[in-house]
Amino acid sequence: MDQFSSKYAVGVDGAIEFPQIGRLPVTGLTAREVGDLVARRLKEADIMRNPQVTVELEQTPTKKVMVNGAVRSQGPVQFAGELTLLEALVRAGGRV
Repeated sequence: MDQFSSKYAVGVDGAIEFPQIGRLPVTGLTAREVGDLVARRLKEADIMRNPQVTVELEQTPTKKVMVNGAVRSQGPVQFAGELTLLEALVRAGGRV
């Protein structure tokens, strides 16, 4: 079932849109809990008898910080999660 092997983005409403079973709220769930939810819904919808679902989380760079000054590449530095000042300077090509 390669149609299910894909990346699914979490929307601003905290849900993913999954083929044949629709929107699933995933805010606050662990990767294992999301996998269990998807498997349960696939089984309930009679799409698969014994679905085995693995979920891997991937953060996308949705934040940015502006770096100006004595660096090779002035401008925005995109990142996901947390970024220290030192990391931002290194990414912009600064000498630390």
